[in-house]
Amino acid sequence: MKKKERKSVCQLIGRFLFSSEIPFNVANDPYYFSMYEGVENYGPGFFTPSMHKLRTCILKEEVSSINKILEEQKNHESNMVV
Repeated sequence: MKKKERKSVCQLIGRFLFSSEIPFNVANDPYYFSMYEGVENYGPGFFTPSMHKLRTCILKEEVSSINKILEEQKNHESNMVV
């Protein structure tokens, strides 16, 4: 039963990637794996974020997170320069 279920889910994932013309190498991206792990850990009842949420608050939070990392890196590098 699980083998058949897995095949069906893999087809859905493939169909999404194919219809959106997402390059195959996305399957090697560590964030691809962590995305599925997050959904799996959440469990049943997870609903995907809307396009609006993705392009607004989720994008804003990710940009903020990246800027924080960049700022920390910049501070670290400036502390190394004597």
